[in-house]
Amino acid sequence: MKARLIIYLIIYFLFSSINLINYPNLFLRTIIFYVIGLLIVIFMKRKYIKYVFYLYIIFNALLLYLLFFGNSINGSRAWINIFGISFQPSEFMKVILIVLLSIVVNKYDRYKLKCIILTLIPSVLTFLEPDTGNVIFFLVILISILFFKEENKKKIFAIGLIIVSIIVSFICIVIINKNIIIQVLGDSFIYRINRITDLFDSNAFQLKRSLINIGTSNLIGSSEYLYIPEETTDFAFSYLIHNIGILGIVLFLIFNMIFNFNLISIIKNSYGIVSSISFSTLVLKFFQESIHELMGIGLFPITGITLPLVSYGGSSVLSFILILSIIFNKDMDNS
Repeated sequence: MKARLIIYLIIYFLFSSINLINYPNLFLRTIIFYVIGLLIVIFMKRKYIKYVFYLYIIFNALLLYLLFFGNSINGSRAWINIFGISFQPSEFMKVILIVLLSIVVNKYDRYKLKCIILTLIPSVLTFLEPDTGNVIFFLVILISILFFKEENKKKIFAIGLIIVSIIVSFICIVIINKNIIIQVLGDSFIYRINRITDLFDSNAFQLKRSLINIGTSNLIGSSEYLYIPEETTDFAFSYLIHNIGILGIVLFLIFNMIFNFNLISIIKNSYGIVSSISFSTLVLKFFQESIHELMGIGLFPITGITLPLVSYGGSSVLSFILILSIIFNKDMDNS
């Protein structure tokens, strides 16, 4: 199982490196991220998940620290810098929530309220950074784990529908009267809402360039390219199409589909905590990569969501490798 995961990760790294070859510093850092990730895969043990609640407390404390002492980068206080090394606590909180909520639903009665409270705390702290993207992922994790555990799926579907309705209603209120929201939550929140309401604005600078680059790509890539800000992160998918062409991106999508089907196989052949972790991880990964890919072709708002294991970012890469190393660990089969 671990050997299979290592092979998958090497292939993901190769696709990621294609995007980063023109960025030597980012390329070198990504090599380091993946080497650390492979060490995590090798040394991950089942017994380590018992410490997840302590990690939950520590990372909530880090999120709280950011609100008061974090430096603003691109309008968000989401990064902690220690001796020149930056990491994003909210990225690792996704892994912590998946494991912690999976333990709660499998070990305790009346788990719904416990799960909601455990999710609400980091969601509020992350929202105030502000980081809307990861708050959405926290909710996806909560709903996926409750949905997988609950025999009456209609209840969880109803909860999800209510959450979506609240979000949509709030956006409508913002569109009708922005001044009220500005007074309560400030300009930065309105900026994030405006990015969503600009979904169908085909003249958006980044989106327009992304569509041109995709449209000018041939079977094996393109020699013509329009620079897109954040091309190695937020627009990694469209940048990858430019670099490897239509044929290359089809191969990537096939490989990614094979990997996702492997996760489905693990879900079917496991139970308890591992099964919940695997299902939630699959939902999160599919949700995140779908949004990222749709974002690059103008079918979803530009929200700064990265492509798992391909976009540049140490916190994102290591957090996904961490949760995958738990899933692909045979020692956990009896959890």
